[in-house]
Amino acid sequence: MRYTITIIGVCVVVFLFELFSNSLVNLLSFNPQYALNMPWQFITSIFIHGSFTHLFLNMFVLFFFGLRLEKWIGGANFLKIFFISGIAGNIAYLLYSYSTNQYIPAVGASGAISGIIGALTILDPNMEIMIFPFPIPIKLKYATILFAGFEILCLIFSIMPTIGHAAHLGGLFTGMLCGKLLNKRYISYYY
Repeated sequence: MRYTITIIGVCVVVFLFELFSNSLVNLLSFNPQYALNMPWQFITSIFIHGSFTHLFLNMFVLFFFGLRLEKWIGGANFLKIFFISGIAGNIAYLLYSYSTNQYIPAVGASGAISGIIGALTILDPNMEIMIFPFPIPIKLKYATILFAGFEILCLIFSIMPTIGHAAHLGGLFTGMLCGKLLNKRYISYYY
């Protein structure tokens, strides 16, 4: 659980630095046009957020899903999934940007967090969650299907184009793959 809390702390501290330095944001954000020449952006952009609301929502989701996954699979595996999914999300966003000739810089932990959700979906598909504002619990596997469907529709029809839907999907599917690889190892331990 310490890694989830540490990542949240790092994101908050980086956000405070962002308030005072636009050059820091430009250097660390994922810019598809320059990312291949600045490979650190595949990782650093995960810790940059565009607004307090963006930071709060990402950290809120990370807190609940991250704590659950980290407790289940351990800190080392949690970190692997977080970073692999975040990087995969940025690669998906890079491919999308080049295919559409839209090179909007991207920031945020959403791809990595989507990977955490993807891994949990494979490992504990029947976990019940609440999706605001609906007061009815829903199984994680159905929530993930809805999330993926929504992201695909947004990507196809350019709905909310300033959101990195490709990064979310890239992170989600990578997290699911990681969950699949861990499934045989942890499912018997958990139950």
